[in-house]
Parts: sequence; structure tokens; C-alpha cells
Amino acid sequence: MRAEIQALLASTTGGQDAVAVDFETFYRSEKKARRDGTTPCTVELSGNYGYCRHPEWDAYMVSIYAPDVQYVGDPRTAPWEKVAGRVWVSHNANFDRHVFERLVEQRKVPDMTVWGPDMSKAEAWKVWHDTADLAVYSHLPRAIAQAAECQFRVKLDKAVRSDMDGVRWNDVPVSERDRVLTYALEDAALCWLLWAHLSPGWPEHERQASLHTAEIEFRGVPVDRAAVDRDISVLETALHHVRKRIPWVDTEDEHGKPVALRSKAALDKECLKCGVPPPSTTAQKAKEFLEWLDEYGERVPAVIELGRYRRIDRALSVYRALQARIRPDGRAALGLKYMGAAKTGRWSGAAKFNLQNLMKAPLCFDAEFGWMDSAKGAAYVVDVRARIVAGPGRKMVIADLSQIEPRVLNWAVGNLDFLTLCAAGMGPYEAHARTSMGWTAGNLKKEAPQVYALAKARVLALGYGAGWHKFVEMARGYLGNEEEFLAVFGVKPSDKAVEEFKSYLLWLVQELGHAPSKKALMFFTNEADEQTRNVWVNSWLQVTSFRRSNQLIKGLWDRFDKDFKASALDGLFENELPSGRVLRYFAVTATGWMCKPGNPRGIPQRTYGGLLVENYVQAVARDLFLHGMLNIERAGHRVLFHVHDEVVVEVDENVTPDEIVRLLTTTPSWAADLPVAAEAEVAQHYKK
Repeated sequence: MRAEIQALLASTTGGQDAVAVDFETFYRSEKKARRDGTTPCTVELSGNYGYCRHPEWDAYMVSIYAPDVQYVGDPRTAPWEKVAGRVWVSHNANFDRHVFERLVEQRKVPDMTVWGPDMSKAEAWKVWHDTADLAVYSHLPRAIAQAAECQFRVKLDKAVRSDMDGVRWNDVPVSERDRVLTYALEDAALCWLLWAHLSPGWPEHERQASLHTAEIEFRGVPVDRAAVDRDISVLETALHHVRKRIPWVDTEDEHGKPVALRSKAALDKECLKCGVPPPSTTAQKAKEFLEWLDEYGERVPAVIELGRYRRIDRALSVYRALQARIRPDGRAALGLKYMGAAKTGRWSGAAKFNLQNLMKAPLCFDAEFGWMDSAKGAAYVVDVRARIVAGPGRKMVIADLSQIEPRVLNWAVGNLDFLTLCAAGMGPYEAHARTSMGWTAGNLKKEAPQVYALAKARVLALGYGAGWHKFVEMARGYLGNEEEFLAVFGVKPSDKAVEEFKSYLLWLVQELGHAPSKKALMFFTNEADEQTRNVWVNSWLQVTSFRRSNQLIKGLWDRFDKDFKASALDGLFENELPSGRVLRYFAVTATGWMCKPGNPRGIPQRTYGGLLVENYVQAVARDLFLHGMLNIERAGHRVLFHVHDEVVVEVDENVTPDEIVRLLTTTPSWAADLPVAAEAEVAQHYKK
């Protein structure tokens, strides 16, 4: 072991009860498999559970580090009796726990009795912590090499791991083995050091959040396997049919090479053949592409078919990832990532099968596997959400915190009028209309649905400082269809409003030094039609109205912005949350307001007061959600998984949705006066 690591170990006094455990396993990357003409053997493809049961899988080494125990070698001869009953730590502990359980199944390591005869299996896992989770909580990168370099200025050479791609331990030359053994022991030692130095600052409820996130994967999610297999068959057949309708499939270019199905050159050629200009992009959600589709889509059927191919192909990859994670007990080992969102601490999804971002709409096909735009009359409906089901004799309760962000935002600024209405049971959108838009009549949603939609758009789009140009696009989504949108934004504004808007645009350019935007130039040169100009002015009026009537919110933007810029002196901005958790922004610069949110190795991002407020609000909402979710667990219910502000709980038949709502909305002491609400429904399968 290198001298600098030995010196760190010798000078560290904490963490004496902990032991770091790190397994090395055989793997073959997809790139290596393609090059060698073999089969991949990776966690990414199959998940932890499936990977550990791959026919070629092998755990050839374990490294164990504690001040009184150091071992690196064959797991079968490791001194497990010396580490029984202690706190275990691993970097990405779910992986190592899966490996350990598989080795137990293979009878290569002792069973759970190593933890002591009085400790149940469920209790035993509560002492296996994840230093990757600890690292991100401590504002370090998740990867151990980067975390160790940031914390200890020690570099870990991960090239050793890369060199083992597709290589079995028995095939490693004797002269190279010491290098691998040293790397493995240093990995464990650095893991132990991270725990010893950082764990005192990891609050108990955050440790429980980490452990609970891991437990979700081990519990597994009940899945209708027969329906999954059937859907995969439908998708494969539909993909084959749509592929045949793309003209350049199975053709060759001028050099005799096969034309790629996703070839932009082939698509451009097809467009020109149909007499239309090629799209600048084919990104499915890009505004430019959607506008191109509206104008030319029907004249180039191949573009439509290519879009359908992409959607079917993506759905197929998601289904195959789900299928690979189904265990013999019918439950899929699906994982989440603790503090996956660096700026707020919210969870993120795992690779390949992302519970946080499942397909929102089902794919529908007729009896001949032709594409259909709706489920009405469809012979096949493929809905991955519906394949996640309640276990036998159980049911799901799907509970969602209601409009939690506007509640938190107005609580954070002390908007008492708004909070009083919410506490009395009124929804945030109507509360906003009454406190900021002059609504004084009865139930807003029933009496004036258009005003309700506008209030919703204002609450969700403007609370974090969005400008008029962004608000236009966001409001379209909330106001139903184009006719309803234009009924609000398309009306002719007064001449005074038009002149004020012009003055505002000139102020941006002349006083603030902003480069004129494309839309501003279109406005001044009259390139935009009258309706478009009306929409822009009315959007600006809505933004101006919101800021004028919500000075408390604007004040928070300004305060955070001022404090952020002032922190450029030392490059670190810290924003403490009511829970005591701190959001940190590194490498802060006054010029351009750039920073690296989350950790020092983060990607530089432009930051401003409204964005800082958004991060703050979402982080507080996350802490509230965590408290409620742990309440549900402590009451004896099992959380299957959670998505943003929604929790999916598997419960006995006698448990009511009201019970889950009560637990989810019970606030911690630091938010006792925050009016939190939730909605819940019972289901036999997951749905949105």
C-alpha cells in the first residue's frame, strides 16, 4: 500500500468499529464483447441481481480493511469471523451486498450467522452502509477515485479495473497480480477512510434514507412476468414492421456500405426526394422538429416511421432491462440512487430501467402491429407501468404530495395570506388567484377554469424567475389547447402595454448589456405577425404582474442572488435548509455567476437567484418527502419505490389510503406550520 495512504490510516482515530468490504468480480463490457465476438457480462445490462447470476460471473477477490484486520484474496478464505457483528461499509454497497448473498447461496462464504445468533437477517443489513451515498451527502463526487482525490488528495488508479475487462484471475500473470491485490486493498482502505472521516457528519435520518434506498432493490417490485414477455413479443414484431417501412433500410451507400437506419444523410436525401427541406434536428422533443413535422411531416412518411421506430426501440430496451431484473420469486430488483440529483438531494433512477422516468403514455398497435395513436380499438396496448403490480393478497396505495413546491416556496418567504388559505384546505392555484390575481368569487376551478389554468401556469412557471419568453412556452402546456391559450395570451394589449414592453427590451440591451434576442429583433423589425406580438406582450404583462404582487418571492430571489455573488470572494456558497442540510455551490465566480453545484467536480453551470430558490424549494420538498416516507416505513408498511413526490406502497387489504396520506403529510418539527397535503388512490398495478 502506498505511503500516503498508510500515513492517512495511521493518523485516523475514528471509525474503529467499522470494516470496509470490497469485492472484485469478473466482468466483460459490451465494447469488449463486440470486439471479441463474445457475450457481455455487466451490471449495467442485468442489474446487480442478474449480473451475480450470469453463467460467467465469478467473485474472485475480496479486500477487507479495518485497523485490526487487513485481508485481500479469495473470499472463501477471508477472516469473516473477525468482522462479524461490526459495522460494514462498502462503496456502492448494494453491489457488494448482492455479491455476498450470491456467495452465501454458493456456500463459498458463511451464512448470515456471521453477524451473531441474536441478529436477524433484516437487522444485519442495517449495519452495512454505503460510502458512495455518504460521499454525495458530504458534497463529494460519487465515484471513489474522485471522492478520495477531493477529500484526501490521493489518486486511485482505476486503470487496474479497466485492465481486468474480460480477464479471469487465473489468467493474470503472476508478475501482475501484486498490482491488482494492492489496488483492491487500497480501494477498501480509502472506503474505510471516507467512513471514518465523514460519517460523524451524516445524520441518522439520512443514513436511514440511504439504507432504505438500498432496501428497495432487495425487496424487489412485484411484476406481471407473463405480461412483460407478451409485451416484448409485441414490441419486437411491431419494430420489425415499422423497420420495413423506412425506405433506406437494407440499402447500401455509394461505397457499398450498409446505410445506417438512423442515418441523417439518408433522411435528408429522402426529404429532398419528397420535395421538402430536411429538418435541422430530429430530436423528438425539439421545438424546431415539432414545427417541421407540423408543416412537412405528412409529405415525408419515412420521418414519421423513424420516430415510431425510435419510440418502439426505446420501449423495447426498457422492457428487456425489466425482464433481466425479474427474480425467480416474480419480483424485479429495481433500484434508485440516493441523492442522485446533486443540486437538491432528490433521488434519481438507475441505469437501463429508470423508475423515475418511465414511459408516460402506452404504445398502441392494431391487429397487424400497425401504429395507433390511442388505445381505443387497439389490439395491443403496451404499458410498462401496468406491469408493476401488487403482490398476491396485497394492494398498492399510490400517494402523492399535492403541489408541494408552491406550498414550500410561500412558506419559505412567509406569505401568510397564501398559507392561511392552504391550511384551510384550499389548493395553491386558487390561493394564488385570490392573493395575487384579484379573484374573489366562488370555486375557481369550477367557475372559471381558464383563470384556474392561468393561475396554475403562473404558480408553476414564475415562482423561480422565468422570463416572458419562457413563460409563453410553459403556459401553452397548462392552458389545454391553442384556442384556450390564445383566448388568454392572444388578445390585443393596450398601446401603453406595447410601449412599456418595447422600453423593457431596450433596457435589457442598453442598460444591462444583453445581446438582443431573436424574438426581440423580430418584434422591433415587425417580422413577427400581430398575434405572435400580442402573445409576447401579454406574457410579459403576466410576468410583471406576478412579480409585482409577489414581492416576498422576488425578495428571496434577490437575497440569494446577492449572497451568491458575494461568495465569489472565496468561491463557496452555502445555503442551509430548515432541516439543517446544506446545499453547497463550488467554484463560484462573480462574472457570469458560474459555479459547480453539488461537488467540486461538478459541471459548471450559470446560476442566478431564481434558480437558487428553485434548488432550495426542491431540496426542502425532498426533506419533507423523506420524513413522510420514513413515517410510512416505521408504521410497518413497505414502500415499493417512489418517483419525485409520489410514493408507491404495498399494503395489506385492510390499510386505507387515508392512513398512508396521514403518515406522508406528518411534518417534522422544523416545518410544523407548513400546510402539507397529499392525495392517494388504491390500485392493483402502478399508474400515473
